[in-house]
Amino acid sequence: MTFDEYLPRLKHIFTEVLNIMEKNPEYTYMFEQALLINVLRGLCPEQWEALRTLVSSGRLEVTGPYVQTDTNIPSGESLIRNAVLAKKTIEKAGGETKTAWMGDVFGQNAQIPQIVKRCGYEYLQFSRGLSNKAVKSEFLWEALDGTRVLTYCGEYGGVQFSRSVEDNLKRVSTIIERLAENAATEEVLLLSGGDWVVPAQNAPETVRRWNEENTCKIAFSSVSRFFDSVAGRKVGLQVVKGDMNPVIRGTYSSRISLKTRNREVESRLVTAEKLSTICSLIGAEYPGEKLEEAWKKVLLNQFHDVLCGSCIDPVFEQALQSYAESEKIVNSIIDESMDFLAEKIDTSMGNGKAILVFNPLGFDRRDVVKLQLTVAKPGVKSIRVFDDDWKEVPVQLVEKKYYCEEPPPHLPVSTRVEFREEPSGEARYIGVKEAFSSRSEAAGLREATVIFIAEVPALGCRVFYLQEAGDESIYSTNLRVTEKSFENKFYRITFNSDGTIRSIVDKEDGLEFIDPEKPFANNLVLQIDRGDLYTIMPILDSRDPLPIYLKKKLAEIDREFHLEDLKLWDYVESRNMPVKIEVAENGPVRAAVRVSGVLRFWVGISVVFIQLIYLYDDLKRIDFETRLLPTGKQYRVRACFPVNVRKGLIRHEIPFGHVERPEGEYPAQNWIDYSDDEKGLCLINCGLPGNNVVDDVAMVSLLRSVAFEYKGVSEKGFEEKVPHLFKYSLIPFKKNDPEYLPWNHGAEPNNMLIAKVVKSPRELKQ
Repeated sequence: MTFDEYLPRLKHIFTEVLNIMEKNPEYTYMFEQALLINVLRGLCPEQWEALRTLVSSGRLEVTGPYVQTDTNIPSGESLIRNAVLAKKTIEKAGGETKTAWMGDVFGQNAQIPQIVKRCGYEYLQFSRGLSNKAVKSEFLWEALDGTRVLTYCGEYGGVQFSRSVEDNLKRVSTIIERLAENAATEEVLLLSGGDWVVPAQNAPETVRRWNEENTCKIAFSSVSRFFDSVAGRKVGLQVVKGDMNPVIRGTYSSRISLKTRNREVESRLVTAEKLSTICSLIGAEYPGEKLEEAWKKVLLNQFHDVLCGSCIDPVFEQALQSYAESEKIVNSIIDESMDFLAEKIDTSMGNGKAILVFNPLGFDRRDVVKLQLTVAKPGVKSIRVFDDDWKEVPVQLVEKKYYCEEPPPHLPVSTRVEFREEPSGEARYIGVKEAFSSRSEAAGLREATVIFIAEVPALGCRVFYLQEAGDESIYSTNLRVTEKSFENKFYRITFNSDGTIRSIVDKEDGLEFIDPEKPFANNLVLQIDRGDLYTIMPILDSRDPLPIYLKKKLAEIDREFHLEDLKLWDYVESRNMPVKIEVAENGPVRAAVRVSGVLRFWVGISVVFIQLIYLYDDLKRIDFETRLLPTGKQYRVRACFPVNVRKGLIRHEIPFGHVERPEGEYPAQNWIDYSDDEKGLCLINCGLPGNNVVDDVAMVSLLRSVAFEYKGVSEKGFEEKVPHLFKYSLIPFKKNDPEYLPWNHGAEPNNMLIAKVVKSPRELKQ
């Protein structure tokens, strides 16, 4: 159900709680997310003081975080905001909490103990992800830095009461016996509830009957008091380190646009805060209310069932709308902050229009600047850019439009089909430029995207100057590109005739990064997936390898399969499809090769794909943009990169750290890498959590076409005819290279340099 549809149910639950508490002074209850305080204040304003009294007395315990967030997909900064906002919300209601409650969350990253401790929590609860059965339900969980937090991992929901007290007593007996077997102390935490469960009016009577008939007693309490009791007993609790993943792996790539939009908006939001803080230090008013509004929209979307994609279509659509609303707020703040900074910076030293470039990251960087430009002056054919020392910077113009072209259609671009399938089976991209006719370059530029490479200090700005010119400048470059290969001063890259990458060689010492035995990197694999928004199906191997290895495993099973069973393991690869390869860009700043085709599957699945591979003149990063237009249902698509490494080390970034992981798909933040003692390959993603290394192949999951009609309206989960753009990058590296810093490299594509044409002091005076 949607959030609004849930509200009447929430009000009903709360009034039932109040009624039980009125009749039974010993009765206690818990809200497992602080958001409910604010919601109930609006739903039941007449009960606000009663709510405050119950919270302040401890009879109604409210735990953090603000919403029961997923802990793997959001950034570390988002997790902190969620935890801190919960504390503030609870304090405003007169209460306090020691416990971070993650009862229904799909796995926990290894830094959660440090995050919750730094945010003021003493205890942690979760119910999914602890795979070690030798660990008791109460233990000390240790983060990467050694921070420990008292943790309880128990059953989600606990006992569900019926209308019969006799039946309740049997249920309580069963669950207490089960909990006691794994308890580290003589006490157990007996929960009752979860999701939309209405509290049972006969719960107090059930407890009274139990205590009359049994020597072990049950008392209404709070989760914090339970933790206090465990902490007070000087018992030798086990110390547990590491990840509590993977859990429900299908959610890493279900409804993938939620993940990509989340990463885009939360990164922009943090950038807006940084810019606003800098501006406030030099006289601007800090837009605190706007930023808080934007944060709340993002945090609400990070509720685990929403961000993980295990939601119905109306919730999915509402979440995308919330991201759009937050982004609109954020973009206006960034725009205003850049204008304010421009007023404080001397931009009068150069001739031409001033370009202010801001680096939102906390380290100096050399990266790509992209600036969309509208030209009013007639006869302009090129753009020149100069740095603050008045040294010319090589530029490249892409996405050019000219005066005297045909205008775009009256319908919005987004309503037009972006891909067209040719009779030959090839896919052709219908861009805005191709939709216009009778282009007239002689009439001059009307619009263009200017790209150049800039060095910008950490959390700092740099000014460049732009001049409109009648003739194109010629720049020296290390880039060389054909349909078969391209190279810069760092790498030589060759392509197969199927459009996959055959080789990436380091030009300095000849190191090969692509597996010579599997020479087809950036290969798209489409595999049948009969699962739902939660679960990938089938997976015979927990490592989740390429489907060819699943079929080999299938052949080893000693039983006969029907034809319908065999379809579950079928797959196709882009390297086996007809493709078109062409040079898309050949300039001094970057070169690009375009590969287009269709992934066809005989049961009615057709996924049009266009891949752009970018190589830069003076950057070690190789960028990929893959566009998919899918038709059909029940499959998933992954991009695969066989690495020239054997039995290497697998590392995944998590919030505020990185961990070594075994083979298999896990949720990663911005990057994973796979290496031996000599070299490795770093795979950077932009909002694509499902990452995997198996059999020396690095993989990133792009999308799943699945739904769960048995739970609700979820047709849009199939992604039918929904165009997608996925961005990811590669960085080949040599071991012990001091310039290889994956935590920095992974942040760069997710936090691009901000550029804006600003007015000079002379223009401001006018």
